[in-house]
Amino acid sequence: MLGRMTYKPHRLFVERKSREYDEFGNYVGERKSLTYVCDCRCDDAGVRDAISANGETFIPSYHIVSEKPVCNGDFIKVLNGDEIRAEGKVVRTSSSNYFQLHEAWI
Repeated sequence: MLGRMTYKPHRLFVERKSREYDEFGNYVGERKSLTYVCDCRCDDAGVRDAISANGETFIPSYHIVSEKPVCNGDFIKVLNGDEIRAEGKVVRTSSSNYFQLHEAWI
């Protein structure tokens, strides 16, 4: 099948926030939870690229390739087994029309 990744040793999670209310409908606070997205490949980006987003220049630490998209501004974690391989805020995303793969930089 076109666009299927064969090498995807890591697991991609997105942090979701939900508001909590007590039994009377009063706002109590926010609860954070990690939601599994898909398997992925996470590479060290190093000092290879300097990307400008909204006028800010930064050097990404990690480059993530997956079959499902994430959004700019999402806080994601990439796990390698039980240990955290990478975590951070997504600062740039892109997708491939032909292979239907999605990239994110954190």
